[in-house]
This record gives sequence, structure tokens and C-alpha cells, in this order.
Amino acid sequence: MSLRTGLSILAIAVAGCSSQPITPSGQATRSEAEVAVVWEYPASAFPTICMIFKSDGTLHFRGGFLFFNGASWKKDRESLITSIVLGGSTPVPIDTIEEKNSGKTAAPTAYDPATRTIRYRIGPSTESLQFAGFVFDRKAQCSAA
Repeated sequence: MSLRTGLSILAIAVAGCSSQPITPSGQATRSEAEVAVVWEYPASAFPTICMIFKSDGTLHFRGGFLFFNGASWKKDRESLITSIVLGGSTPVPIDTIEEKNSGKTAAPTAYDPATRTIRYRIGPSTESLQFAGFVFDRKAQCSAA
């Protein structure tokens, strides 16, 4: 095996562990879209995990749930319904569906397994979001590695 082939294989292996997209040349890239909102699960029994919603409709997981990357989102401003389409093929961990959210925590209000779409009602006063049994808090930025 040549040095070039070995380095290419190493770059592909490391790309699978990276939280940033990788270009064909092996360079890490950052999405140019602005962050719209960050939801963060604080470290406790598990490390810090973030759901980073970008203004271009992409959703990026950092610190955990990386197998759902490739996700997207959109928000209906009138109904306050946020739809998340999860990437990957890992089964979607839906604990409960709640028609109406209570308090300041948003729980899934609907789930479509055919499209892997989870819907939440998220308003300006929503402080936290339930996802896969974890409660994520609204934050200004992500502190996950």
C-alpha cells in the first residue's frame, strides 16, 4: 500500500469521528449558515450533547446522536410547529407523543416513521426540548466537544 493510499484511508476513518463535514480533499469545513438556535443536554451520566439548528434548515448533532446527522428542520411561524427530519437509518427513539405540551418543555407532538419526522410545538417561552429521553435546554452556544 502506498503512503498516499494509507493517508486516504486514515482520513476517511477520522472523518467518521469528526463533528464537522469533510471535503473530498480531507479538509474539515464549517457550514456558512448562521446558528438559529442551540439545544443542549448538560453533561451528567452522559457527555454534553447539542442539537444545533442552522438558518439554512440543517440540524447538526454534536457530542452524541451523531448517527442522526444529515438532519434538517423547518418551522411554521404561525402554528409554532417545528418539524425535524432525522438523518441516518438508526431507529428513532420516540418515548411519548403529547398532543399538548405542558409548562416550558416541548415534547414531541407527532411522529411520522415513513419520513423520520418528529414535530414539536416550540414557542418563544419554550425553555427545554425532550428528545430520546433527554431534556435539552435552550442555549446561546454549544459547549459540547
